[in-house]
Amino acid sequence: MDPLSSSLGNAPLPPEIVGAVARDVALSAHLPEAAASDLGAIIQAGGGSASAVLLAEQVAAAAAATPFPSMALGNFARWVTRLGSGGSVYRLMLEDPRLVRHFAVVLSSSQYLADILARDPDYYDVILEPTPRSAEDLRAALSDLTRAFATVDGGLNALRRARRREMLRIGWADLTGTGVPHAEPRGPCYNVPLFRAVVAGISGLADALIQTAYDLCAQANQLPFAIIAMGKLGGRELNYSSDVDLLFVYDAPSADDTASFKQANQLAERIVAALAKPTHEGYLFRADIRLRPGGRSGHLARSLASYLEHYERWPDVLERQALIKARPVAGDPELGTRFLAATRSCVYQPTIPASFFDEVRANKEALERRVEDQESLGVSVKEGQGGIRDVEFAVQFLQMLFGARMSELQTGNTMEAIGRLRAAGLLADDTARQLEEGYVFLRTVEHRLQLLHDLPVRTLPAAGGEAEALAARCGFPSAEAFANEYQRQTAMVREAFTAVFHATARDGEPSPDARLRGLILNIDTRSANNALTHHLQQRGFQDPPRVLQTLRRLALGSEAQPAGSAQRRALANLIAPLLDAAAETPSPDDAIAYVETVADLMGPLSFLKSLEGQLPAHPTPHAALYPLDVLCKLGGAAPVLGQLLARHPQLIDAALDPAFAAESTSKEDLARELSGRLLGARSSDGVAAVLRRFRARHYLRIGLADLLYDADVEDVCRALTDLADVIVAAALGDSKGFAVLGLGRLGGGEMQYGSDLDMLYLAAAPDRDYLRLASSLTETLTALTPDGPLYDVDLRLRPEGRHGLLSMSVEGALGYYRDRAMVWEKQSMVKARYVAGEAELVEEFLAGIRPMVYPTRLPQRYEAEMSAMKRRIERERLKQEERHRDLKLGPGGLTDIEFLVQRMQMRHGARHPQLRGGGVLKALRTLSGIGLLPESEAEELMSAYRFALRTRNALHLLGHASQNVMPLPGAELERLARRLGYENGGALVEEHQRLAAAARRIFEARFPQ
Repeated sequence: MDPLSSSLGNAPLPPEIVGAVARDVALSAHLPEAAASDLGAIIQAGGGSASAVLLAEQVAAAAAATPFPSMALGNFARWVTRLGSGGSVYRLMLEDPRLVRHFAVVLSSSQYLADILARDPDYYDVILEPTPRSAEDLRAALSDLTRAFATVDGGLNALRRARRREMLRIGWADLTGTGVPHAEPRGPCYNVPLFRAVVAGISGLADALIQTAYDLCAQANQLPFAIIAMGKLGGRELNYSSDVDLLFVYDAPSADDTASFKQANQLAERIVAALAKPTHEGYLFRADIRLRPGGRSGHLARSLASYLEHYERWPDVLERQALIKARPVAGDPELGTRFLAATRSCVYQPTIPASFFDEVRANKEALERRVEDQESLGVSVKEGQGGIRDVEFAVQFLQMLFGARMSELQTGNTMEAIGRLRAAGLLADDTARQLEEGYVFLRTVEHRLQLLHDLPVRTLPAAGGEAEALAARCGFPSAEAFANEYQRQTAMVREAFTAVFHATARDGEPSPDARLRGLILNIDTRSANNALTHHLQQRGFQDPPRVLQTLRRLALGSEAQPAGSAQRRALANLIAPLLDAAAETPSPDDAIAYVETVADLMGPLSFLKSLEGQLPAHPTPHAALYPLDVLCKLGGAAPVLGQLLARHPQLIDAALDPAFAAESTSKEDLARELSGRLLGARSSDGVAAVLRRFRARHYLRIGLADLLYDADVEDVCRALTDLADVIVAAALGDSKGFAVLGLGRLGGGEMQYGSDLDMLYLAAAPDRDYLRLASSLTETLTALTPDGPLYDVDLRLRPEGRHGLLSMSVEGALGYYRDRAMVWEKQSMVKARYVAGEAELVEEFLAGIRPMVYPTRLPQRYEAEMSAMKRRIERERLKQEERHRDLKLGPGGLTDIEFLVQRMQMRHGARHPQLRGGGVLKALRTLSGIGLLPESEAEELMSAYRFALRTRNALHLLGHASQNVMPLPGAELERLARRLGYENGGALVEEHQRLAAAARRIFEARFPQ
């Protein structure tokens, strides 16, 4: 016995003596005096007995032998204090001094494991059986454990406690080397049997926990459902602080079985929450489901058929590579096996595509570039050069190349794969040794980083105290010694990786995309500039030198603000899809220029890297759903929308979200949204600002639906009308005794991008207050701002036109139309409808004016005046040089069709109420439906009318000064044709002439002038 403990006798020490004894123990172990506090706690926890002092002496000596004595002592004292009656524990450790040394090592190496012991002091029993348990053993034990709980939450909390207990067991084995046969280290951080046992133990624990969590979350009548592990869990090589990469697959009776889809996704949500939700008992695992098709935006669960369709049609190399590690871990084992069997042909292809090597090269370069960009954060054990990723990449590269012909290579475990590649003769002995040794070393370093606080740390600390601490935990005498070994190991791995990659990758010419990437990387050289200019000419760009200068600015920045190499690399990765997307637009030059405009607004480097990160890794038939294509279409096919987005950069994120343009928003939804946005407005200026931002957002949404998804022109016009209605109503507010009547395109529900608001204001009485309200509303809608007005308002259709009052009473307005209105003024009331304000006023007005607009028998005078007005319009407003290009006033244009339809509405509206009001297309369908117009004529008129609407919309978005007149032959006509999907301008003109001629024939036959 130590002289101090042997001289104390068997009687417990009085409390006042404990401190002095503890100081003597600290002094004897060459520990600082501050250690006496923890040693005193250890002695008191043992009842102040001689055996307690003896244990304190042994703990002090063991702690002094570790790099961090105070950490070891503090954690030991905290544990035994919370243990309560620790007599049996003290005797156990006194009988086996090795236990004391192991406690000191663990408690000085991992605060995470020390915290587990302090929280659950009785868990110390795992150190007596430190061998990690198998997944099968754990599944059975966890299943028995959770049966005792009546609720799912109770069972999940039991699993969280079990996870802590088993992590303590695995960590203890890892740090002490106990419980694992033949775990003899061959050097610091290089103990192959121990490493294999640790990662297998953590992976087995995860398997068992996920299966048991699934059992708790699944319903009794659950459809076939399986959980597929990916990444390190799939390879049975999980880290202490790894996320678990998962896929969820279910089996559906049919492809359109929405009930199974809903049930499976709800189950997946419950499982993710069960694993990742933090509670007072902690959490099980962070679940990473980004490897599913669609990434973050994809559905959580997919049917097996849906997965296979995706992997057969759109797999990229990274997805194929990820599937190497796929392994069923929970749920229906038969379904999991079918998933694996069905996806093997995607991973291991008997014929390697020509693009494989370019894609592999590009993916690896992209990974390394990301690491280079983050070098300021420290050296990454995982992704740095010669790191874990290099080992995995080299191994998986060979597996993908040869796995179809050599099925023994089909394993997700890296260490197994290295051994099988060596046995197959695909890895030389030296190369295999380098990869295996480097992998075990680097993974062990990663474990030491993560065990400290159970955090997913992968970055080495910079020089200093933290670097020394890591070196000590890894078994090195100094940070310098650790750094030297780390450099040796990573250089060895990089050498092996390079040997594998370059010995296998094809030599020869790079692909066109790879060549373009190289030109951008060298864009500061004359030869690259010349080659790019030639390429742009071949791709159909109109002004290649101008486009080249744009690309140079994007890659190199300006003299005032030169760009770094990361920006050039980002553009290099984008260049092929960027030029492809631009070339698909009517104006490729403008598309490239617009990308630069938005990049300057958002910050070129971050914006280009964001675009790069959102590109599909493999071309898909839905290219318009990707941000780069959206931007090019905005610049090259709809510059008006592009300018709007540039004025409202806060909308860029929304504009680049495919769901934004694809969403269907009802008028009621718009009204609710705007009402909520107006709650924060405190002044008339604030209201006006909200209205402008709201209009910009939804005008952009409607335009993008038109641009990206070729939305039906009627849907576009209806959406623009709904937007105008909601904005007018909000601008008016709650105003009693006042109403807004919509006329023209607004009234007919056929608003276009450049349409004015034709309106009539009605009031309860001829009162000055209502006149002021009318003036205020008009001012709000038309006020000039840097963004322009909300709308141009046209009030000329009101009684007396420009000379009339802004608002009239219902009685006064009806009197005017009864006594003094011209026929064309009554004709304008065909489209009249309620827009905003007091609906009863509009109802009263419409009821009063209806007999004037739809008389029982249309007077001959009406027909004659309508014919005269049509002749006058053609004579005075239609320019002869534009006669056959004018979409509105020309023969067979909008005005022809509108006059014909409105005459028929006025002629038959009294007997057929369904003909009253509404737009032209609606009226044509009704006229055909009730037999007043042959179906063939109605179809021809609708085709001509829809063509004119669609062409006018395209002209407006392209920025033409007039949206009514088609351009003359030349570049503008060609751009318009491409925007509308025609092969060339001639085809567009031919289509217009055909449709207009047919409409004109019908008009002349039914509207004699």
